[in-house]
Amino acid sequence: MLATMQLRAFVAVFESGTVTEAASRIGRTQPQTSRLVADLEAASGLVLFRREKRRLVPTEEGAAFYEEVARTLHGLDDLTRVASVLRRDRPEQFYILTMPNLAHTIVPDCISRLRKRFPRMVANVDIATRNQLGAVVGFRPFDIALAVLPSIDLPGMVMSPLGSVPTVALVPKSLPLAKQRLITLSDIAAVPFVATSRSTVLRVMLDELCTREQVSLRFVAEAPNVLTAGRMAEAGVGVAIVDGLTARHVDARAVAVRPWKPGLSFTLGLIEPKRARPNRIAPAFAEECRRAFHAHARHWKSS
Repeated sequence: MLATMQLRAFVAVFESGTVTEAASRIGRTQPQTSRLVADLEAASGLVLFRREKRRLVPTEEGAAFYEEVARTLHGLDDLTRVASVLRRDRPEQFYILTMPNLAHTIVPDCISRLRKRFPRMVANVDIATRNQLGAVVGFRPFDIALAVLPSIDLPGMVMSPLGSVPTVALVPKSLPLAKQRLITLSDIAAVPFVATSRSTVLRVMLDELCTREQVSLRFVAEAPNVLTAGRMAEAGVGVAIVDGLTARHVDARAVAVRPWKPGLSFTLGLIEPKRARPNRIAPAFAEECRRAFHAHARHWKSS
């Protein structure tokens, strides 16, 4: 089998006429270059050069062989350039796991900013509810998750808290309650209420609070998540309790966003698989999430 370096040595000698210059062109010593050409002649069964004094003069078959070898090496070089272009332009896949409300609030802005730093990035967003996360992270491939952190450790995962997210009440402006600056759980119990599904963390927390406070809410609808509950509140169906992130994206003409007591909050954070070689985009995405979260937190503190 003919080796590529033997062919390159042959072409360099053919084009330069001397082993010295050929060795310089291919980055080898003179003895190594001479050996490469000799090995090529032995492997091909061809006499490629005549030795005349200090020069190598191509034979007739050497000249014919050169034409084919030069064409072949040019094709190999083209393939190398093609591979380089493909590596340069190949999309960088980045897998994000998150919750429905975060997929509509923080995540899109973070992806938009991230695209400026990683123009070849293809962001794949997968959605799971908070109660599904414990099972999902074990078998769905992802590079980083943005979610409400569980109260227990997840094997093989690193969890990094971002901070506490408050909840607020969305009160349809058709209700007199919308005129109050601060409302209580008892106030909410006196009006129609839109709950989230019993499978959501917010609903579990709210049910536990109502049990402790011995308050019964007037459920008129049950939504699968806070996004749908917020839309129902905008439509005037009833009061809804949502997280502060979702509340920043509601129609302020239709609902009043009000703090409520005793209130509920949860911890938002990042979850990453323990890997020897993590995705290089993950740290940048985490940085964007922290920046976005702190911007929202400043809004909560000032409102």
